[in-house]
Amino acid sequence: MKRFILFVCMAVVCLGFPIQGHSGMMEDAQKAAEKWMPSVDGGHYTESWQMTSDMFKKKISQKKWVETAEATLEPLGPVVSRGLRAIVFTHTLPDHPDGDYMVIRFNTEFQEDSDAVETVTLVKEKDNTWKIVGYFVHYGS
Repeated sequence: MKRFILFVCMAVVCLGFPIQGHSGMMEDAQKAAEKWMPSVDGGHYTESWQMTSDMFKKKISQKKWVETAEATLEPLGPVVSRGLRAIVFTHTLPDHPDGDYMVIRFNTEFQEDSDAVETVTLVKEKDNTWKIVGYFVHYGS
């Protein structure tokens, strides 16, 4: 099975724990991810980079993000459907400072691959907003 990972500051999801009693945090993080994803879906990669956390921007330049996103996502074609798969909360991610992180996984059907899983990782910023700190997509057939 062909696997490709768009690596941008991500960690293994199993480091976290499922949300229980944190429905407000979960909803806020999910809304932030869902607000960000249309910029990626629409090929507006510069805009999507501008909407990310400072940590994300320090890990990958805007130019490199645009190049990587184009090379990875454009062959998949447009998103046909996307559904929530899981949300995991953690205080730690490899190569990141301790903090509040939400790892959200979506089952995503692209025009050219109906079996993808997108992972969006967010960090809770000092102003209590959730910002993107990582994104990757697993796909294959």
